[in-house]
Amino acid sequence: MEKQIGSFKYSKSRNRYEKGNLWIDVEKMVGYSYNWYRILDKIDGVVVLNTYSYSRTTVRHFGEIAHVLRCLDQNYVAIEAPHGLKNLDSSVALYRSRIDKLKADIAAPRSRSKTNIERLKVITAIEEYQKIALKLKNARDFEAEMHILLSE
Repeated sequence: MEKQIGSFKYSKSRNRYEKGNLWIDVEKMVGYSYNWYRILDKIDGVVVLNTYSYSRTTVRHFGEIAHVLRCLDQNYVAIEAPHGLKNLDSSVALYRSRIDKLKADIAAPRSRSKTNIERLKVITAIEEYQKIALKLKNARDFEAEMHILLSE
């Protein structure tokens, strides 16, 4: 193992790269901010980075992890999951609420057609993120069900 990736130093005893309150296990592709907020995970073979702005610190943290992933030439998808990557329902709900708000803005009296065209473009982009979050949620749910079935 390299002793350092970017500003992360390798902890041999913990078998992970660390920087302050942030760590990443590059073999398992799991990372935590403040040892409780899962900011990086591998779901159904896909490396997922949580880019939800929980705080200014987590914004910095996901930027730092994204840098490590680029250094490793590791592909990943970025989604926003307000309650962490263990709870992807929150991600799907977040995207749904953003879409609903934009649709309400479009339907509002006196909304401008030029602005509505831009809102429709944003809705299309958000729907793509929502599809990714839903696909990952379904994969995670399937993994959990299989784990239960196999342990019975």
